[in-house]
Amino acid sequence: MKRILLFSVVILLASSALRAQDRKESLERDGIYTRETTPARVPIPYQFVREADVIWSKRVWRVIDLRQKMNYPLYYPTKLMQDRESLVQRLVRAIKYNEINAYKDEEFTERLSYQQVIEERLGAKDKVEDSLDLEGNIVYGQDRIPLKKIIPGEINWRDIKELLVKEDWFFDKQRSVMEVRI
Repeated sequence: MKRILLFSVVILLASSALRAQDRKESLERDGIYTRETTPARVPIPYQFVREADVIWSKRVWRVIDLRQKMNYPLYYPTKLMQDRESLVQRLVRAIKYNEINAYKDEEFTERLSYQQVIEERLGAKDKVEDSLDLEGNIVYGQDRIPLKKIIPGEINWRDIKELLVKEDWFFDKQRSVMEVRI
């Protein structure tokens, strides 16, 4: 009898502790659940392939047209949002934080910095223009030198319509599978 009473007291205490924790978590989050548009997943690494096991291989360049209906999830949103981003926006952010590398050529020999990607490849270079007054006349400084203003460059995400993807297809005789590495 004492064991049953002790067991029921332990269960009662555990359930009240769980309810208190649920109440605390519900106060911390906004809504019923925590929204994750990009779940924190770890990619599965490729299986090692020896050169001797590859019977056949071919390199293919694929163009992904982001304007096709089935590729809309990769293209939209075209404006930066708080919890959603397009594939290109995610790739640029990964380059910025050194998660992936950007290269200048197709053979991946010359690496590009984040600033080079933004300025050269995406056309978001800062522009320098003459300062104008309300009537459209150039504003001069004390030395009769025209004053300049810097217009920060912006990436126009709508202009990126296609992605070029490099794929290596091969047949692994050890595992008897045809695989692709992007």
